[in-house]
Amino acid sequence: LFFYSYGPGYVVSDMNGFGHFFKAITWFNVYWLSLGTVFLIISNLFWNRGAESGFGARWKLARQRFNAQAAIPLTFFTLLWVGCGAFIYYNVSVLNVYHTIKEGKRISADFEKKYKRYEFSAQPKIADVKVNIDIFPTERYTKAAGIFTIVNKTNRPIDSLMLNIGSPIAHTKIETLKIDGLPLKMVMEDSQNRFFIYVMPRTMEPGDTMKMDITMDARYRGFPNSGLDREIVYNGTFFDLGIFPSFGYPGDPMTSDKDRKKYGLPKKDYVLPPQTDPWGLSNLLFNDDADYVTFEAVVSTEPDQIAVAPGYIQKEWEENGRKYYHYKMDNEMDLFFNISSARYAVLRDTWIGAGGNEVNIEIFHHPSHTYNLDRYVKSIKASLTYYAKNFRPYQYDQIRVLEFPRYASFAQSFPNTVPYSESFGWVADFSDPDDTDYSYYVTAHEVAHQWWGHQVTPSATRGANQLSESMAEYSALMVLQHEYGKDVMQNRLKYSLDRYLRGRAGEDKFEETLLENDSRSYVWYDKGSLVLYALQDLIGEDSLNAAFKKFIDTAAFRQKPPFPTSNEWYSYINAATPDSLKYFIEDAFEKITLYENRIINADYKKMEGENYRVTMTVQTRKIYYDGQGKEKETGAGKDLIDIGIFAEDGKNDQGMKKKVPLYLKKHWLTPGEHVLEFVVEGKPVKAGIDPYNKLIDRIPDDNLKTVDESD
Repeated sequence: LFFYSYGPGYVVSDMNGFGHFFKAITWFNVYWLSLGTVFLIISNLFWNRGAESGFGARWKLARQRFNAQAAIPLTFFTLLWVGCGAFIYYNVSVLNVYHTIKEGKRISADFEKKYKRYEFSAQPKIADVKVNIDIFPTERYTKAAGIFTIVNKTNRPIDSLMLNIGSPIAHTKIETLKIDGLPLKMVMEDSQNRFFIYVMPRTMEPGDTMKMDITMDARYRGFPNSGLDREIVYNGTFFDLGIFPSFGYPGDPMTSDKDRKKYGLPKKDYVLPPQTDPWGLSNLLFNDDADYVTFEAVVSTEPDQIAVAPGYIQKEWEENGRKYYHYKMDNEMDLFFNISSARYAVLRDTWIGAGGNEVNIEIFHHPSHTYNLDRYVKSIKASLTYYAKNFRPYQYDQIRVLEFPRYASFAQSFPNTVPYSESFGWVADFSDPDDTDYSYYVTAHEVAHQWWGHQVTPSATRGANQLSESMAEYSALMVLQHEYGKDVMQNRLKYSLDRYLRGRAGEDKFEETLLENDSRSYVWYDKGSLVLYALQDLIGEDSLNAAFKKFIDTAAFRQKPPFPTSNEWYSYINAATPDSLKYFIEDAFEKITLYENRIINADYKKMEGENYRVTMTVQTRKIYYDGQGKEKETGAGKDLIDIGIFAEDGKNDQGMKKKVPLYLKKHWLTPGEHVLEFVVEGKPVKAGIDPYNKLIDRIPDDNLKTVDESD
C-alpha cells in the first residue's frame, strides 16, 4: 500500500482467463487511480501559470480555487482511496497473513530450532489410500476425506502422531482425525507453522496396523499481497496429495548458509543423508510417509467439468447437481497422486506394444488447444515403444496427459497421469522444423518417469534423484535421437551443456559429483543427461540399455529396504563398461571433470576426383575441479574423442538442419596439440573435435571451425 503503483502479480490463461486475479487487480488499480486523482486535484489547486511561483502565492491561489467543485471530488476520491486501502488491508493482512521476507526467514529459523529434534521420530507409514475429494471451483475450496491404512514399519513403538500441513492453500485445516474410530488428543498446536502433535489412542507397536480417518478443509479467503494461489481455480484446478498432512518433521526450510548463520543455525551442506544411512535407505525419496500403496479415489466437481485422478475410471455419475468420478489403481504405486478438474475436451488413441498389449492414451486439453495434440500422442507412442523394448514393460493399461493453466511452467509425472502446463507447447508454433519441439521432448521425459521414478523409486539418500531425473533425461534424448537422427542432436546437447555451465557458475555452495548430488538440478538434469548420452555413444546404446534393464529388473517396485541408491545404479553401469573406458565413468560420475577441446586450424587441398586432403590441428585438455570450482589437476591419460569433418548441412526427413559427416570417428588423444590428416570424399566445409558437444567442455563454441583451402 506504500509503494506507488504496486499491484499483485497475475497471469492471464486461455483456460481460466483473468480468473481469480481479477478481484485483486481491480481493487489495487482503483486504490492507485483514486490516489492519483487526489494528487491531480491537489496539483490543479496549486498550479500557477503567472510570474509568482513561491509557496505563499500558490497557497493563496489554492484557497481561492477551493470550492465545492474541487471539494466534492477531492473528498470522494480521498474516501475511495482510504476505503480501498482498508479493504485491501483486510484481505491481505486479516483474511490472510502477510509476512515480510525478513519475518518469513525468522519464522523458518524458529521452526527448525523448535522441531528439529523430531526429525527422526518414529512415525507410521501408509499402506492403503482411499480418498473422497469434493472440489468447488467457483467458490475455490475443497473438502477432502481420507481413510488411510497405516503400519508401524519401525522397530520402535509409536505413541504420538506428528502432522504437518504443507498445502500451499493458505487456509487448510484438519477438521476431524480418528485412529480406529477413536479421536486423538492434541498435545501440541502450532497454527502458524501448521505443525501438530497428537497422542495415539493406544501405542502402535512394531508391525501394528491401524486405520486413520481424516477430513480436511482447504480454501482461499480474500486475496494475498502476492503469489498465484493457483491450486483451486475456476477452470483448471490442480493440486496433489499435499491436501492431506504429512507425518513427522517436514525438513529444514532454510538452506542458505548465509541465512542459517545469521539466524544461529548450523551450516547445512547436504539436504539428504549419505547412501549408507539407515534412515535414508529405509525411506523413499519423494515421500517418506509410505513405501508402495494401493490407491482409490472418488472425486466430485461441477457438472460441466471433468475430474481426474490416477487410476482407472470405475464409475461416473451425476448427483445433486455435481459430477462424480471413481478411480482405482489396479496395482501398487508410490504415494504420489494429483487431482485435476477442468472443462476438458478429450482426445483418445491407442498404443499397441510388441506383444499385442494395448495402452489407452488420453489427452485432456482445453477445447481450443488442438494445434499440437498429434505431437503429444506421437511422443507418447514413441516413448512407450522405446522404454518397453529397452527397459521393462509399461506397468499400466493407460496413460493420460492433462493440461492445467499456465500459472506454473512444468510438467509432472504421476502414476499413469501427467499434468502438463498450458505454457508447454499446447499452442506453440513448431512450423519451423529447426525450432526445438519441446512438447515432444518434455512428453518423452515425463513418460520416462513412469519407469524412472515410479517403477524404480529411489531412496532418500544423496545421489538418488539421478535415478529419476538423469535417467528420464537420458531416455528422452534416446527417443529424440531415434525420431530425428544422431546428426541433429548437437542443438539439444549444447542446450544441456550451456545450462550445466551456467548452473555451476552460479553455485553458491559447492558442486557435487553425479553420484553424490542431492539438490542441484543442473547436475541431475543437465550433467546427468550429457554423461549418459556420451556413455552410450562410447560403449554402445544396446550395452548401456542392457545394464539399465538389469538394474530396473532388480529395483522395480522394491517392497523392502534398502531402497535403490545411485551407487547401486552405478554398479550396473560400471559392470557394462569395458576396462579401457572406465576412465570415463570415473571422471563423469565420481569426479567433477571438464574438457578444453578446440580446433586451432583446418585446411584442405583438392585431390583427384571428389577427394580432398584435410589437415587439422586440434588441442585437448582435461581438468579436474573441486566443489568450489577451483582447478585441482589436469588429466595426463588418453581420452577417446570424436574427430569430424563435415560437408554443407543437410536436412533430415522432418526438414531439420543436420550435420553431414564426411568423416566421423573416435581417436585416442593425449593432452596437448595434435596434427591430423585425412582424405575424404566430398568437399569439406567444417571440421572439429567433439563436434556434437558430447563431452562437458568449458568453451564448446571453439570445437568446430570452417575448413579453408590451402595455398
